[in-house]
Amino acid sequence: MNSLEQKKIRAIAGILPIRLYGSNETVEISGEDLLFAGTKEVEGKEVIAEKVYYMKSPVYREENHYRRMKRAFISQGSKGVEKYIKVFMKTPEQAEVIIKVLLP
Repeated sequence: MNSLEQKKIRAIAGILPIRLYGSNETVEISGEDLLFAGTKEVEGKEVIAEKVYYMKSPVYREENHYRRMKRAFISQGSKGVEKYIKVFMKTPEQAEVIIKVLLP
């Protein structure tokens, strides 16, 4: 992937609408914070203020369109980027305009 292709993909990434994705991450919570929030027990055991607890929590982030299109380009070439664009644009006409203007 040369620098011109990277610039084109970065420009397309700036045009695509923002989309969030969710995942579960392990977060570190102090016992003091749990007690302050009103949690008395964790997994059947009493919460200790000085202890650190690890809990799964849902996290939402913006998709990194540039990174995903770059991976699509590396694996499938410009056809992979075209497929990615078509998924995110509201109408096929919008996708075709972007593809004609920005992709070779």
